[in-house]
This record gives sequence, C-alpha cells and structure tokens, in this order.
Amino acid sequence: MRIHFVIFFLLTLFPKSNKMKPLLTLIFAIIPFLTYSQNQINILDTKGYNFNDILGQMVDCNISVKYDQKNKETYIYIADVFTTTGYTLSAENVDSMNVMFDKYFKWEEKAIKMSVKLEKTIKDLSLKGWFKYGNGDWSNSCVNNCLFRGLFFSQSESNHQLVFQFGKITHCGNKYLNHKPEGVYLSKEMVSELRKAFSSDFINNTLEKEKSKKSIEDEFK
Repeated sequence: MRIHFVIFFLLTLFPKSNKMKPLLTLIFAIIPFLTYSQNQINILDTKGYNFNDILGQMVDCNISVKYDQKNKETYIYIADVFTTTGYTLSAENVDSMNVMFDKYFKWEEKAIKMSVKLEKTIKDLSLKGWFKYGNGDWSNSCVNNCLFRGLFFSQSESNHQLVFQFGKITHCGNKYLNHKPEGVYLSKEMVSELRKAFSSDFINNTLEKEKSKKSIEDEFK
C-alpha cells in the first residue's frame, strides 16, 4: 500500500482530529527514509582522509557518489569506521561543487607559484544531510540547512589540500538526535578523482553502462 494512500485514508477518517497531527508529522518524516537510496546508481567510489584524534594521525575514509535518475539528484556519502554521512545535491548544488573544484585547482597552482600557505573558505553550501551509525537507520535533516564547506588548506608551501568541513546534522523528528561529521581532507590527486563524479559526461557514461548491464541481465530471467 502506498504511503500517500495511507495519508489520504487517515485524513478522510479523522478530518478534524487534533490527535492526527503528531501522527501525520511522523509519517511525513518517515517518507524520505522509505525511498532513500532505492533508486540510486553508483557513479564513483574513492578515498579521503579523516584526522583520528586517538591515533593522532590521518586515516582513510570512503567516499561514494551516487545519482538518482528519478529525482535528478546527486548524493555524496562519506563513511568512516562508525558512521556514514550523506548529503543530497540538486543540479544547482552540483554546479556549485564544480565551481569549488575549479577554484581549488586555480588557487593550488597560484599558491605553488607564490610559495605561500593559505587557509581560506572556497565555498559554503546548505544541503540536506543524512547520517546513520553502523547498520542502523538513517536520520535526516529534512531541509537544506546543513553546512557543507569547501576549504583551501595548505599543509606546506608545496602541499595544498581541499578540505570538506561540515555543520551539525539534526534529525528533523528528534532534535536530540544529531551528528557532527569529521572534516575530510583531499589531496590534489584525490580531488581530481572525485571531480569526475560531478562531470555530466562521466555521469551519463556511467548511466549508459548501467542501462546496458540491466538490459543484458533482463535477458536472463
């Protein structure tokens, strides 16, 4: 039974009941979780770094970019040992990410030539954020109010990184359920790899390959 039919049925049964308001609030909060990730096609898997306070050093984190053809949305996931964080990007947000990448490479080249160190925000985005602990359920901010910052950060005069910094993600159904993701450090080579996932040509080629793969699989039923 579709969720929209359930809502219609409840509204018809209890058109003026105040008791329905909390229930409907819960239902609308749950709707994104019922469809989240079901229609997503994997575009790219790559790596980044988190700083581990306990070890006092950088450790690998996994980065995945997926695309939802139905909703025309891009998703970026960052997974460490305990938590997976996700962000929803519209087509406009994807354009902003490409602006961020372009400016990083421009600044990196300039900083190398000038032999200088720099720590400066390239661009801030406000996105819908998701997170889950281990194999648990997803929590969702429901609205585009989660900070996703691109920071130009120099480790030295010859080593300049792109750092993703994040604001707190608060679950829209429970203000006490929240998560503050660790920053993600990307070398120049990592940025070059990640950037592919935001290229329309790369995405279209991946979607065509996925379509061809599905077509072949459909022949073997």
